[in-house]
Amino acid sequence: MTFTRLLRVAGAIFSLFFISTSTVQAGTLTSNEYQQYYHHNIEQGLMNDVQSIWQDSSGYYHIYYLADLNYKHDDDGTEWYHVKTKDFVHYEKLGVAIPKFQNKWEAVATGSVIKNTNKIFSDLPKKAIIAYFTSYTPTGQKQYVAYSIDNGVTYQPYSDGAIMSASSAKAHFRDPYVFFNKETKKITMYLAEDDKIGVYTSDDGKNFNYVGATVLNSGALNGKDLD
Repeated sequence: MTFTRLLRVAGAIFSLFFISTSTVQAGTLTSNEYQQYYHHNIEQGLMNDVQSIWQDSSGYYHIYYLADLNYKHDDDGTEWYHVKTKDFVHYEKLGVAIPKFQNKWEAVATGSVIKNTNKIFSDLPKKAIIAYFTSYTPTGQKQYVAYSIDNGVTYQPYSDGAIMSASSAKAHFRDPYVFFNKETKKITMYLAEDDKIGVYTSDDGKNFNYVGATVLNSGALNGKDLD
């Protein structure tokens, strides 16, 4: 290979790797500095925690994740975005499932979903999808519950306001993980609370009782245990 041809090949490789992919500075809404190209991504802003993955009757996996398209700009705060996929390579965007700053909640943070298959919510159909999530408010972290009857595309508030609230504006009381306990026939909820994971149960999905915790100190159980 002649030296001239070698330079041409080197130039082509340089163009492929350095010129054809324009880089946007980190910190802007459309930055692609940390972009990955093989799975679902968003066009701008912040993409954060996956909330839940569940499968529908047609074989699609539904995924909720936190996103803030206006990260560090006006109208800041995350909300739940929704996509579905069958192969975890190709994704169909279904938009915002749980929007921020609506229905008496603020920005929508981490949570989880369950199906109403066991009719724990007696006034909702079995096909309903129930979402629990934290919202950060001026008076503290609060838990909300909402439901969907259109296969998880849109959600309506199940309760008129928060179902659980932190003891103070600064207390950690967030990120509910919920599941239906087949043995007790109740919903169990785990909450991140400072140096413990609080454990709660509910007969109706709305009113929860504290039953104990996994702890890092002896005082966090408040006289209760899980045995």
